[in-house]
Amino acid sequence: MKTKLLLLSFLTLSYVSHAQTYSNLSYSAPLAKNPALTGLRTTEEFNLKFSHLYGFNNYYLDYNQYANKLHGGVGMSFNFGRNELTKNTFSYSNFSYAFQNKINDKWNYSLGAGIDLAASIGFSQDTTIRSVYFDYQFGGLLYTKKFLLDFSANNLNNDYRSLNLTTAYQFK
Repeated sequence: MKTKLLLLSFLTLSYVSHAQTYSNLSYSAPLAKNPALTGLRTTEEFNLKFSHLYGFNNYYLDYNQYANKLHGGVGMSFNFGRNELTKNTFSYSNFSYAFQNKINDKWNYSLGAGIDLAASIGFSQDTTIRSVYFDYQFGGLLYTKKFLLDFSANNLNNDYRSLNLTTAYQFK
């Protein structure tokens, strides 16, 4: 039984590692994509991801849960990456909160905010460049059982700002 479970785990991890691409990396790291996803489930959520793409290794870990007294979710995430070609590294820690509520029996919303502490080390010829900075992000979700509207604004305190808008509909 243990052998079958180990084999199934290995095959699952192999599939996940081959299925990872640049375009879907943010969806497998929910708190990095949108802080409004924090504590969306009523149970605790733990994500651990590893990706290796073209000499770039990335490790991601997050934990979040819904807190009844806060009427929302709290979470934290950690990310570490290294480019093997240039030997540049980065790491960040994120702490996030999302307020969740119902509009009516069908429609729900979640509004989230996160704060990042990031550090990076880069190399240029004979010079080592170190940087540490704070960053923040905001996000929102509007959803039903079959529809999702997702908006987030990330990296608002540096030069690599990003705005994301996603919609999804379940046909059935």
